[in-house]
Amino acid sequence: MIRRISTYIDRSPDYLTTANLKSYFNRLIQTHSWSIVKIARNGLPFFYRYTLDKQWE
Repeated sequence: MIRRISTYIDRSPDYLTTANLKSYFNRLIQTHSWSIVKIARNGLPFFYRYTLDKQWE
């Protein structure tokens, strides 16, 4: 999931902005099932909290 977002945005995942994530999820909703969207959405807070040691906004 993080690899997909980084590839889509073409930048490191620790520099993603809210606008980047909105763009990615808008595209994901159009091209994938809701279960994939939910997995991606639920994985982001975990990645930010435990990998980047940042607060999820």
